[in-house]
Amino acid sequence: MEAHGSNGTRPGHVDGPWRAISYRSLVAPGGLEEVRASVHRFRLRNRARSITGMLVHDRDRFFQWFEGRAYQVGRLWDAVQRDERHRAIELCGQVDVPARLFPGDPLRIGAGAASDLGVDAVPVPSTLLRALRRSRDASPALWRRLASSGPGSAGPERPVRPDLVADLLARLARPSLDAAWAWVRQLRARGLSAESLFLDVFEPAARRLGDRWMGAGGSRAEVTFGLSALLRLVRRLGPELRWIGPDARHRSRSALVASLPGEPHRLGLGMVSEYFDRAGWDVSCAFPEDDADLLELLRTRHVDVLALCASDAFERLSRLPALGECITAARRASRNRDLSVLVRGRAFFARPERSAMVGADAHLPSADRAVDVADTLVSGASIAHVRRALDEVAWEVAHHGPPSVLVGGARGWVRP
Repeated sequence: MEAHGSNGTRPGHVDGPWRAISYRSLVAPGGLEEVRASVHRFRLRNRARSITGMLVHDRDRFFQWFEGRAYQVGRLWDAVQRDERHRAIELCGQVDVPARLFPGDPLRIGAGAASDLGVDAVPVPSTLLRALRRSRDASPALWRRLASSGPGSAGPERPVRPDLVADLLARLARPSLDAAWAWVRQLRARGLSAESLFLDVFEPAARRLGDRWMGAGGSRAEVTFGLSALLRLVRRLGPELRWIGPDARHRSRSALVASLPGEPHRLGLGMVSEYFDRAGWDVSCAFPEDDADLLELLRTRHVDVLALCASDAFERLSRLPALGECITAARRASRNRDLSVLVRGRAFFARPERSAMVGADAHLPSADRAVDVADTLVSGASIAHVRRALDEVAWEVAHHGPPSVLVGGARGWVRP
């Protein structure tokens, strides 16, 4: 996938303006059922392209606002115009906005009272639905009201706590971890959840360590020491994460969470593996020295998901081509024909479309999304596996007729 050019900010930092498109359309026959079945796939696609927004359904109408980099928004608009689920598509407008209206929402779903779209739709007040039907322009003010009218499907953008991040970094600079751990215990006693510490404090602290080094405010050794200390805090706090599972589905699923070959920073690996573990997945961790080590692991065990974790502090863009080659080789070596590959790291945090550039199925914007994204991918892979099996059966019937011989207790085909 082609990468969009830099917006002139420092590496890892993203500002607006963002391009946004708003349109309305009539629902084509059968279109509602197809949209209902495809929401998870749409969200994965949008997440990979760093597109956010909302789709509203009310009776015979779709209304949508989507926002992101101009290049990606243009690509999606071209796809919408060719989409047979819509009729009488009407462009309400294209605008540049200084900030996203739906940060963290790859596709929020809204529905009127008469809608049977289902999924996880947010109820849209009738006053806003009437305004949508009357409005024929891309009014950010109207969509901003919709953005604040209910919770998003992917949740709001994580509220980074700069005060807590600064306090933590000051404590991580001390020789002993005791001060940092005591501070964590104080925050837990005040009611701050383990999830909030993971996502709103630890993850941004890792990026801040990288910013310090890039801005000549710290040494690489200090970054490595700080990330190592964060990883130890993650391991200590991990048992206090909310227990997500297991259910029967998770007990049958497996994940290999690995650092990139030769990557010394392992904070992301530690956080992602904790979430898989709390969800009841069969999770293994690996620290391969090179591609050969990783490929050997995939040849010797069946895994549903491979999660590759890069540095949370540095982008290291020069390593992306090698990562793409590694992912290609991993798919070939895997015992699982439908292996799903996730990537995580600073290189993908502000530019999630890079995950598609290296051949991954999705990126993880935060550790807590690991299980949700992996579930969606593995479910899709299972469906694809069934479809392939049905295609093979159809081919056999077309070429050899129905099965007539019992083979191993089941009917099979007699080959000519």
